[in-house]
Amino acid sequence: MWDNGGMQKRLRRSLRYWGSVISNAADGAITGGIRHVVGFLIAVGIGILQYRYGVFNNQLQGRWLAILWPYVAVLSSGFLFHIARAAWQMHESQEAQLEELKRTHEAAFGAVGAEISKLQADIAKERNSLDGCPQIVLSRAAVAHDLSEFTVLNRGADAINVALRPIQSSHWILTSETIHYLKAEAPPERLFLKLEHVTHDDHKEGEAAWTAFAEDAWATKFPPDPSLNLDDLKDVAKLLNTHVDAASHNQLLLTLHIEYADLRGRRFKSPAVVAWDALRGHVSEVRPEPIQRC
Repeated sequence: MWDNGGMQKRLRRSLRYWGSVISNAADGAITGGIRHVVGFLIAVGIGILQYRYGVFNNQLQGRWLAILWPYVAVLSSGFLFHIARAAWQMHESQEAQLEELKRTHEAAFGAVGAEISKLQADIAKERNSLDGCPQIVLSRAAVAHDLSEFTVLNRGADAINVALRPIQSSHWILTSETIHYLKAEAPPERLFLKLEHVTHDDHKEGEAAWTAFAEDAWATKFPPDPSLNLDDLKDVAKLLNTHVDAASHNQLLLTLHIEYADLRGRRFKSPAVVAWDALRGHVSEVRPEPIQRC
């Protein structure tokens, strides 16, 4: 089916275009034609005066066509030249206008882009700022016999719903009890860990939970040789030697995330890298990392 609306729009654009061409051509032709007509009239006037006062001899009388056709030819060629030049002039004018619009728009878009970038930087700075926010870090218990126990320390404003983000090993899921309210600048508070088996109905708590989880993660990273027979003392000795050698040269590094919120409901996470000494069976170091907003 014909799109009458589209055809009408194209027809109007075409009429506007050719109207502009004809208008420019007419303006140029009129301007040039006036100059040619003035020159032609001057020449005709001079010829009439020459004829009146006998400047022309009898041989030139009756040869007006030979006298006039050069003027007519020049006038016609000038008119045709202006018609042909009008379309080119209009195209050049439109190109200049388009370039000017392009430069204006580019400058405007550049200014808007710079303003947007500044606003984004300000928002990111405000978002990442921890001024007036809870700043909770994970740490190791200070008591010597609790080297696999963890505490949380709040160095900022009051916090709520402090807990360990669940982390899974091959066979266990490690979580913690939630500390519903942690006051600003309060003494370190124990993070009570809980462990649940992935497939079996088996649970552990406290230091036993962390030890079982770390040992499972260690066995996943450094699996024992399945060909060894645990009923054979030589294989058992070989297995122990392999474990001691691996534990003497390697540490298990696990990243734990403490999640919490402030009193306004904004969420945060505080990651920490925990180094576990498989040879001694306890945490050797806890390295807090930058706190992030969720």
